[in-house]
Amino acid sequence: MLCAGAGVALHAEGAVAASEAARRALVSAGTTAADIALVFAGGRHDHDEYVGVLGAVTRAIPRASVIGCSATGVLSADDELEDGHAVAVLVLAQNDADGRGGARLPRPLFVGGVRADARDAGQRLGHEVLRAVGGDASGVVVALLIDPAELDAVDFLAGFADVAPEAQITGAGVSGGEAGCRVFYDGVARTDACVALVFTRDLHPTIGMTQGCQALSEPLTITAADGNLVLELDGRPSVEALQRALSARIVAASSCASSAGFRRRSCARCAARRSRCSSRARRTSRSTCSWAGTRGRRRRSTARFTSRSPRARTDRRRRRRARCCARA
Repeated sequence: MLCAGAGVALHAEGAVAASEAARRALVSAGTTAADIALVFAGGRHDHDEYVGVLGAVTRAIPRASVIGCSATGVLSADDELEDGHAVAVLVLAQNDADGRGGARLPRPLFVGGVRADARDAGQRLGHEVLRAVGGDASGVVVALLIDPAELDAVDFLAGFADVAPEAQITGAGVSGGEAGCRVFYDGVARTDACVALVFTRDLHPTIGMTQGCQALSEPLTITAADGNLVLELDGRPSVEALQRALSARIVAASSCASSAGFRRRSCARCAARRSRCSSRARRTSRSTCSWAGTRGRRRRSTARFTSRSPRARTDRRRRRRARCCARA
């Protein structure tokens, strides 16, 4: 059976944060060892090329394959830390204590030199995936972490599809600090590379996606930034651009509310008008009934004079028969 657990920690010392995150991940998974450890380290730990972070995870989980990437922030099911000092660790362990065994995760894959020829790099990754799953990639999901600097992502994915079209691929381009993005493989931080984790069809992998935000405006171009801080959008200060987008949304919402209120008032007026019409109709019907009661003899003679159709005569016979039965 496959076990998984995640842990997050925050500390200025990368080794301390990574050691605590790894410990929490093992506790969450309910195990003392793991086969694979995915590490996501905040960009402020890049002063030593993440040696402290990766070394601490390796010491905490000795036999695990350590992969991952740098990040500007980390998140788990319980925490979201937009801080360069944060570290998150996800552990995957094969637990055979119950005797059921089950599918195992293949060893993580590594492909270097992805910038020069992205299509060729994608093809190389496809060949590695086929080799890992025995040549049949149907039902396989590949989780990819890749250095996006100067990368032609379209060519990379096209090259992968050339070789392994049956496999599904998901993942992201990594982020990082001032030193740039890093991909972790075998406890070493690397650039111009990608790492991948292959989930075989025996594990029944599925892919899901959710959106945590709702767009306020049309897409805006980032024209100035400092690290992960956006300074300008479309040549305007980011705060001003945000205020304009919020103002437009508020105006649109107000106009919708006004039109809805107008419709409600119109409906209220129509209801009042219908009520007055109904009252007038009731008064008219009462006067008509009164007139019919006082002038019934005249109305019957008029009806007898004007209604000469066969259907009218049949209706009169039925009414007479009904009155006779009622008297009887």
